[in-house]
Amino acid sequence: MADVLLEQFEQIRQDKHTLEDRVRERTKELKNSEEIKRAIIDSSIDAIIAVDSNGLIIEFNPEAERMFGLKREEVVLEKEAPSLFQGASCMAIKKMLEKFEFILGKRHVIVEEISGIRRDGSVFPIEYKIVEIQLGNNETLYNLFIKDITERTRAEEERVRHALALEKLNAELFHEKIAIQEQRDISEHFIESVREGLVMSDRSGTITIVNRRIEEMFGLGDFSGRSIEDLANAIDTMVLTPDFNLMEQTRAFLDGEQAFVETEFIFNDVEKSVFSLYMKQVDVPGKNHGFLLVFRDRTEEERLNRMKNELISVVSHELRTPVATIMGYVELMMMYDLPASQRQQFMETISSEGSRLSSLLDDVLDIQRLDNDGMTYHKTYVPLLELVEGVAEQWNMQSIQRIYVHAFNGDFFAYADQNRMVQVLHNLIGNAVKYSPGADRIDITLWEEKEWLCIDVRDYGIGIPENVQDLLFTKFYRVDNSDHRQIGGTGLGLYISRKIVEDHQGTSIGLQLSLLWPMFMRVAGQAIALPLFMETFAFFVEAIFLGIYLYTWDRFKKKYTHMLLLIPVALGSSASAIFITTVNSFMNQPQGFTLINGIMKDIHPIAAMLNPATPTKVSHVLASSYTLSAGVLAGIAAFSQLRGRNHVYYKKALKLTTVCALVFAVSTVMIGDSSGKFLAKYQPEKLAAAEWHFKTMTKAPLVYGGILDENNEVKYAIEIPYALSILAGNRPDTEVKGLEEFPADLRPPLSIHYMFDLKVTTGVIILLIPVLYVIRRWLPGRKPYPKWLLLGIVLLGPLAMIAIELGWMFAEVGRQPWILRGYMKVSEAATTSTSVGWMLILFILLYLILCFSAIRVLSKLFRNKEAEKELESLGLEGGIVH
Repeated sequence: MADVLLEQFEQIRQDKHTLEDRVRERTKELKNSEEIKRAIIDSSIDAIIAVDSNGLIIEFNPEAERMFGLKREEVVLEKEAPSLFQGASCMAIKKMLEKFEFILGKRHVIVEEISGIRRDGSVFPIEYKIVEIQLGNNETLYNLFIKDITERTRAEEERVRHALALEKLNAELFHEKIAIQEQRDISEHFIESVREGLVMSDRSGTITIVNRRIEEMFGLGDFSGRSIEDLANAIDTMVLTPDFNLMEQTRAFLDGEQAFVETEFIFNDVEKSVFSLYMKQVDVPGKNHGFLLVFRDRTEEERLNRMKNELISVVSHELRTPVATIMGYVELMMMYDLPASQRQQFMETISSEGSRLSSLLDDVLDIQRLDNDGMTYHKTYVPLLELVEGVAEQWNMQSIQRIYVHAFNGDFFAYADQNRMVQVLHNLIGNAVKYSPGADRIDITLWEEKEWLCIDVRDYGIGIPENVQDLLFTKFYRVDNSDHRQIGGTGLGLYISRKIVEDHQGTSIGLQLSLLWPMFMRVAGQAIALPLFMETFAFFVEAIFLGIYLYTWDRFKKKYTHMLLLIPVALGSSASAIFITTVNSFMNQPQGFTLINGIMKDIHPIAAMLNPATPTKVSHVLASSYTLSAGVLAGIAAFSQLRGRNHVYYKKALKLTTVCALVFAVSTVMIGDSSGKFLAKYQPEKLAAAEWHFKTMTKAPLVYGGILDENNEVKYAIEIPYALSILAGNRPDTEVKGLEEFPADLRPPLSIHYMFDLKVTTGVIILLIPVLYVIRRWLPGRKPYPKWLLLGIVLLGPLAMIAIELGWMFAEVGRQPWILRGYMKVSEAATTSTSVGWMLILFILLYLILCFSAIRVLSKLFRNKEAEKELESLGLEGGIVH
């Protein structure tokens, strides 16, 4: 027993020595580890601060001492240690750590930038990293690795400053580039817009800039990059004068032998074109920058100079002849005692030559007035036929030719200056008499062509060469042939006649002078020309793409792509409606011009289009037209179902088109309300006539139906209290003007009341039918639609057409007596032609033929190829592709 105890004791002693050895070894290892750790901490280039979970600093390495200017013993385990971070004491580190502990979550590292505080109180930027360390005894340490980022911050600020400066510089350079480009564009526009041909080269004579005018003048290609000598050589080959050598002059100029060159040359072409050239060296201070060549086409100037010289020669001759004649007869009468008959003959000759002289002077003065816009006109409604017959009779008394006047269809009243028209007719007829000495007749024909009145003066004389016919109405022009030289005259008559006619909104056409006398178009033509042209363009867009859509059905793999062709069709048709409606809006509320003496001046077509009537007019037309389209299509689908066609195609078509008809009908009603407010503000007389509203009042009722007695008392009508005031201004107390405030001759016909009532009634029915359809569709159950409802939908299209026609009748008749409200009455614009009735009958017959033809063709088309069969032929059933 003792031995056992001794053995155990010996074993315990050995274990103790072994454990002590291990403890010494571990202690040594820990000491070495602590020394290593200390060495690492002390040698770190970052400031290292270790903080326990209580917020006490337990480690503060030398870099931290250097960075913050504090000793280790001043902060380690010191509860009142100085603040290391701006805005927080050392004791606040714990709260900060708790914050980071919350932020860290499962992460153990966080990096931030804050401001540190040195011992001397100076603040500097630092970046710190917090590392969470979990100890074995559930203790937590936080190591803060801190870097002084002063230099980095300063470098970053410098970088930002440089970046901002660079960005500012880039912006300035960008704006400078834009300014340079704008200046370049202006220069290029100037170079291309001048009438002269411009060529610029560098100092070596290589062309750098050449405008298009050079190519237009000489028919040459682009000479950019080639030499000036090449251009001179090309021009030399086309010059008429054999001894002219532009190449030699150009070389002498480029060699500096001449400071500038100014020359002129004639081309060897049909017109014998005349050109002038100016060459000059372009200098900047102290340096030759290059050369500038300016070519100018002087052909027209030369022609005008020749014509002017010829005019002076002719006028002097024409002046000298009557003066010499007058002087000769006066001298004879003074020298001799002549018989009374001979003296009377001489006096008549002197009077005739004096009139000739006076006419010549009048022509010269008229040219001056016409060219300086100094010609004045006193316009009235002139019986043009009587003027022509009167002037023709005067010439019949003095000419050898018999002048015949022919007139067709009309009384030929024109708004013009009567004296100037007589002058034009004398010029035309006198010219015909003078240039047909061997003929026995001259024919003058008057006729109406649409809104125009036309006059044709036709002689059968010596004729005019075809190559100069376009110049007959040109100033200073006289036909250059020997036959004409034998005929007196200055050649000014046709030019003066043309200018007078153009001042009357007429035109000269070919060898005949046609005076075009517009009535409504004369006044409004220039203001509405833009929308009329745009309407034509929109119509062509619609027609072209509709044709493409119809005839390219099998050309597209994807049918949706083909369907996109309907977009320009819809846009074109809508635009066409918009533009043509703006014309009607202009007639109702004209603006965008100034009317002076019956002539529009200072015309603004866009303002004319965008008049106050345009918004309601255009929107009402579009909405009602879409209602009509949807109604017609819905009627076709309903009619097909009435005939027993229950294919899903017709059911879907009925649903889609009827719902669309409802949407557009509601839109039409809402826009109609806006139209009523427009009438109350801009055309109160039309609204008053439509509602038989004679006295101005508030709380005005709306009158439906009824009749008027001889005292304008309304009987048997349904009156809706306050409704007219609400329609006019959304308030029952809105004042509505009565017809008594307007002159009797400016009131619209009272019959428009029935048009308005019928239009409203039809509109309510059009709205009610799709409403009933929608209600019926929402009812539970899927029973077939009743026959009466389908019949009602069939009537949607015809009812919508009737409503539209009633609306236009109300709009046009309600504008009476005006065609251009406030400016021109219908009686002033209407043609007096007796053939209008026949034209109306012909148009009615034409449209009846087109209507019945269209119905027959469409009926045959639908009968021969029903929709469901067409779908089957395309591989479709129920609208779904197999």
